[in-house]
Amino acid sequence: MVEIIKAKHIQILDHVENWETAVKIAAEPLLQGDYIEPRYVDAIFENTKKMGPYYVLAHNIAMPHAGVDDGVLKQQVSLLILKNPIKFSDDGFEVRLVFLLAATDNHSHLETLRNLAEVFSDDALIDALIASDDVQTAANLLNNH
Repeated sequence: MVEIIKAKHIQILDHVENWETAVKIAAEPLLQGDYIEPRYVDAIFENTKKMGPYYVLAHNIAMPHAGVDDGVLKQQVSLLILKNPIKFSDDGFEVRLVFLLAATDNHSHLETLRNLAEVFSDDALIDALIASDDVQTAANLLNNH
């Protein structure tokens, strides 16, 4: 079993106001755990303003991130599960799973990305994550797939 995301880094909410709030909430466990600095969240916002929401990968899935030099202290991933979807742009996909990625360099996070790619390609797992009502269930789904 590969631990992709720790249960303490998963949050489940019914609703958030907008994508900015979703990113802030998704980042909170990583800020509290000293995995990222506040400027990492600022860099995600700046990059989104410049390039658009490049990290919305598919229907239901976004993986906000910034550069390795933008305030990452330790590698980690958090997950915000939303029962009601949000959009990161007017014409973009609806998103219910916000995986916030913090990578310390351009190579060490490749295994994490491979594991996440397996998650992203499993529609049944995505549906099960969205339906999760508690963080331990979501962590078990992710880490035992």
